[in-house]
This record gives sequence, C-alpha cells and structure tokens, in this order.
Amino acid sequence: MREAPPKQDSAAAVENSRMEPQSTKGDLKIILVIEDHKLIRRSLDEALTRRGFVVLTAENGFEAVSLYRQFQSAVDLVLSDVQMPIMDGRETFDALREINPLVRYCFMTADSRISTFKNLLEFGALQVFAKPFPSVGEVANELWTLASAPPAIVRSARFSITEQPLSRETSRFATQKRGIIGWIISAVIGMPGANG
Repeated sequence: MREAPPKQDSAAAVENSRMEPQSTKGDLKIILVIEDHKLIRRSLDEALTRRGFVVLTAENGFEAVSLYRQFQSAVDLVLSDVQMPIMDGRETFDALREINPLVRYCFMTADSRISTFKNLLEFGALQVFAKPFPSVGEVANELWTLASAPPAIVRSARFSITEQPLSRETSRFATQKRGIIGWIISAVIGMPGANG
C-alpha cells in the first residue's frame, strides 16, 4: 500500500514551483485567496486544491499584500472578498496594482446587485462571483480558465469592459452565468460554454 506524500504548506509549494524550470512547471497554477471568513477560506482552499491550484490564503488585504510581495512572480490569479476588515477588496486590489499593474484579480461578494457587479468589473476585476457560490467546483473551473488565459487575451478583455458600458443583457449574463470576462476569454480561446 502506497502512502500519500506529506502535505506541504502552500508557501513551501510556491517556493518549490519557483525553483522548477519553466518547461517542467506544466499546468501548475497559483492562486491567492483573500477572505476574512475562515469557513469560506477553508472551503475555497480545499476546492481549488482539488482543481489543481496551489493555494495561498490571506485573512485580510494587509496579509494579502505581504504575501503578494513575496510571491508576485508566481501568483497567477487573486480571488478576493469585497468587504473585509483592515483593508477591503478594492483597497487591496489598488495596492496589488501598485506592485503589478497587470495583476489578475477577481472579486467575490454577497451583494448581488447588478450595479455592484458592473462597478467591480469597471474597477478592473476579471470576474465577480456571487456568494454563496451555487457550485464551488464551477467557480474553481472558471478561475482555472482565467489563470490559464494568455495575458494578451486578459488585457484585451479587461480593456473592452472598462471602456464600454455593459448592456442590461450582458450585466445579467455576468451576474448569473460565467461573467463577461470569462465569457470573452472562453470565446476567444474556444473553450466550451462561451455561448451561455
């Protein structure tokens, strides 16, 4: 009977992935999850780890900025709550953009108003997820798609969102389905689900 390898902490996993040659890194994706609620943070950590991510977690924006400074070259994507103590999601996003203007940043929020989603997308987020999640597995899959998309596609999608107002239909789609950025990336790289 084979024993499972010992579980290493996420910081050690990130360090090990940074030391691997780029060609052997393969499909390794590193995500920073910022969430002040311990149960949600743990649930996301487990689901994203099952999906194949190496997960770094932070309880607040201040902690996240410190982790991002340490691992910015390895982090593929950030998922952040909007409402948090110490430093909220928008302030955290601004701080991370000062470190890396091209940081890939997604929000999650319990505020399901279309105007909230639209404002966060216009603020520069790649995606906004409604809490509670209908399916953590679907969220994990969409985050994988966002982390895997070539930078040029992400920049192009982000530009189109921030420069053009969202139609009512697009806003509803962004809120209820995959989110406009995920849809654009899926459409451009030919992933299933681009048509709704």
